[in-house]
Amino acid sequence: RAGRTSGLHWLVRPPAEAPGLKGGRMATKREEKQAKPKVVCSFLPVDNPIKATSPVNFAEVLGPMIKKGEESAVSELFAALTSAREMVLWAVDRDRTMVSFEELESRLREYGRLLRGFAAPPSEADDGKRAKTLRHVVGYVWRDLLDVKGRDWMMSDCALEEASALLAAAQTVLSRSAREAVTDANGIQLHTRLRRVAGMLARVRALVDEADKAAVLAAGDGD
Repeated sequence: RAGRTSGLHWLVRPPAEAPGLKGGRMATKREEKQAKPKVVCSFLPVDNPIKATSPVNFAEVLGPMIKKGEESAVSELFAALTSAREMVLWAVDRDRTMVSFEELESRLREYGRLLRGFAAPPSEADDGKRAKTLRHVVGYVWRDLLDVKGRDWMMSDCALEEASALLAAAQTVLSRSAREAVTDANGIQLHTRLRRVAGMLARVRALVDEADKAAVLAAGDGD
């Protein structure tokens, strides 16, 4: 699936020419200018604030960047991205108690595979420089759990988007688990589930590190 997304490199105009972009990527916006926290989260609340997000329609965001006449070649991919994200948000709704942990993981894997295509370089650049990716072309708005006022960040990196989806999923699983009474019958199951949540959080940290390294490389390339 990642390969499907990486194929967009041949159909999308260079980032510097794409509308709505600044310096080759979506500008980060916030009502008040504050330093972005370096730590994903020192603790994860199981109730409020909820890791909420704004909807993303990939066809609306990326459509204007597609070369004229090539729209039909990517329409299915845009629909798959939008649908996969919507299904993740559907699955992380903490009130949907009938959604199993396995289904939640499956939704996350599907969306993650599609997102990672944006970070895959198409080829080496002709001048020998590192080929640019599409990881910064879409902006995603998520609530900052460390902000006591519950304000949002717009992040333009596919790794941070995947990290945010995983963090929202982890919060949902912890919230559902906190409501369950621990018994001899479900104790092992709860313990296993929490260990898998720990794996999600480890993945979140790895993705944030990846995004930080990508930002440093982009700055070095003059993007």
